[in-house]
Amino acid sequence: MIEVVEQWPHLGHIITNRCTDDADIMNRRNCMIGQIHNVLCNFGKLPAWVKSKLLYSYCSSLYGCELWDLWDGTITNVCVAWRKALRRVWNLPFNTHSYFVFELSKCE
Repeated sequence: MIEVVEQWPHLGHIITNRCTDDADIMNRRNCMIGQIHNVLCNFGKLPAWVKSKLLYSYCSSLYGCELWDLWDGTITNVCVAWRKALRRVWNLPFNTHSYFVFELSKCE
């Protein structure tokens, strides 16, 4: 008997019966948020530039994003979560423009 399911994980990518990437994008976003929380909890006492480098090193892996439809509006949720993390690292107000967040957190 073949089981009919709404979504199925395959090689780290979530495949849905509607052929959308929403579930996979939200899964990667949630994994990224968990990694961000781990870095900020374990290394919260370090200077902001060190925490920023740790975020770029350990939390910016978006395995499987090459398969995403770039016109999908859910991708903005990943970008929003990343900018919120950078604002937390640099202790910036929540309404700081994203251009300044990007310029402040450039890693070399």
